Amino acid sequence: MQSSEKAKTELFARSILVVGPHPRDGRSMQRYVGIVEQALKREGFEPRVARPRAIFSRLPGSLSKFGAYVDKFIIFAPTLSLRSRQFSSVLISDHSDAVYVHYLRRDRRRVAVVCHDLIAARAAMGEIREHRTRPSGRLYQTAILRGLRLSALVICVSNTTRLDVQRIVGGNSAVVHNPVGRAFDRPRRHDRTRDFVVVAPPHWRKNRLWAVEFWLLARRLPGFAASRLHIVGGALSATERVAVEGEGAQNAVMIHSGVSDDELNAIYGASFAVIQPSLHEGFGWPVVEGQSAGTPAICIDTPINREIGGEAAIYLPPELGEESAHAAVQALIDHRAAFDESCARNVARFSQANFDTSLRACLSES
Repeated sequence: MQSSEKAKTELFARSILVVGPHPRDGRSMQRYVGIVEQALKREGFEPRVARPRAIFSRLPGSLSKFGAYVDKFIIFAPTLSLRSRQFSSVLISDHSDAVYVHYLRRDRRRVAVVCHDLIAARAAMGEIREHRTRPSGRLYQTAILRGLRLSALVICVSNTTRLDVQRIVGGNSAVVHNPVGRAFDRPRRHDRTRDFVVVAPPHWRKNRLWAVEFWLLARRLPGFAASRLHIVGGALSATERVAVEGEGAQNAVMIHSGVSDDELNAIYGASFAVIQPSLHEGFGWPVVEGQSAGTPAICIDTPINREIGGEAAIYLPPELGEESAHAAVQALIDHRAAFDESCARNVARFSQANFDTSLRACLSES
């Protein structure tokens, strides 16, 4: 009888309720919760994923976003308190759902939240001038920050994000870098083109016009006149289209949508370089995914891009000039072998094994 009770106690100690994203949330968040679940299993935990169902979010048009809030905070959230009592701890996989912590007040000493970035919160606080947040958005970001402050631990996906968390949220925090997905963990290819790839939607913080302008400058170099730009993340914006048509390069832009990880890996592997134009980022998946395929990155010079890109990237100022763009491309041509080695070294920092052990250490100590 005692051994049976002991076994139940040990099983409970390893049990974790993982709160996943709403089906309407982005692809990267859906993939991330799967990565977390499998990592926890490998480390001896007993995770169970719970997530909202898409009910009212199926409403048409702009009602879909409002419906997702109903799905999350009126239907799903009230069930969390009762569910959580069956587990030793709760891990909320996306800081945007930190509002759930308000429903777990009695259990918040057992709650950890993964923070991917505080960009939206900083914009709501007026720290990012490129974006003005609506009053409703400011209220929502305030609720998220309160949820983070109530949690026992905030797990940050980068040191850059952790600095924001320490400054804005405070409390207990740790860093667990994202791992390279298994679809990208493959031998590097060498049948490369002179094409470039940018993986980003036309969102204000992604600054995709910078990538388009860099590529247009690169096409002026000898051997790059036929270079194509692969865009994964949506059609050209009006401003991007004007820039491309001004150079007569509209037929050289390849728009990819709904690509699988394998298809994206193939695009990375055949490209000359990944362009990372984002000024505000919490991690930067395309940089390390591309490097896993042996493709270095050309990034805007920001702390997060340097943290993730390491030595396997070239960093340029936001104010792009033809001379600096051409110098970056020439450096990749002249030192390709060195960049190949740097890619392999840098990607090793983001291994699945490192992620698994770091996540286990965080949850075991919290």
